[in-house]
Amino acid sequence: MSPRTPVRRIHGRTRPPRAGHSRSGFTLIELLIVVAIIAILAALAVPNFLEAQLRTKVARAKTDMRAIGVGLESYRVDYQAYVDALTPLTVLTTPVAYLKALPQDIFYIPGRVELPPFPGAEYYSSLYGYGAMPIDDPTRFVLSSLGPDTDLDTYLDSSPDSFALRFYPGYSQDLFSPAGVTVNASLFNYVAYDPTNGSMSSGDVYVLSDSNRP
Repeated sequence: MSPRTPVRRIHGRTRPPRAGHSRSGFTLIELLIVVAIIAILAALAVPNFLEAQLRTKVARAKTDMRAIGVGLESYRVDYQAYVDALTPLTVLTTPVAYLKALPQDIFYIPGRVELPPFPGAEYYSSLYGYGAMPIDDPTRFVLSSLGPDTDLDTYLDSSPDSFALRFYPGYSQDLFSPAGVTVNASLFNYVAYDPTNGSMSSGDVYVLSDSNRP
């Protein structure tokens, strides 16, 4: 004997279900489960994406500064010294094009850093920081990016000041340690960005001409 065909009662009458007919749509619980799964995946993916984006920016800043460093080395071949600390790095683009253009600090945000009171301050402040010593005929230089915290972490007398970078009193890479080594405690303090302290930790990103020296 074959099994009976299920029937449905409609307005007192019965009839078998139509062939191919099935329940469509989702219940509220099913939709909530889907939304919860999407939220969990997003919570896992977004921080990793932001972390990767930040690492890419730090790498980009270092690449930009190394490119500027190549231009400075070419300049030194012609002038037997690096660009001095008081000369804008635009001298690398004209009249001789050691660089096609000066890259802007990828971490610079307009209005985030206090601007000095002179024409063109916005443009020059958006560039990577530069310092060189000795003052007259520089033989060492340092380039800096504001870093992920987007503010200046080079201090002069306990206050952020770009001139502390311009005349950096450095003769060793150790001056730019992750912890921020105080050089002449009453004047200079350089705080270097260290991702092991957290991707958004304080500190500037530095590239030095003597980074390979002991």
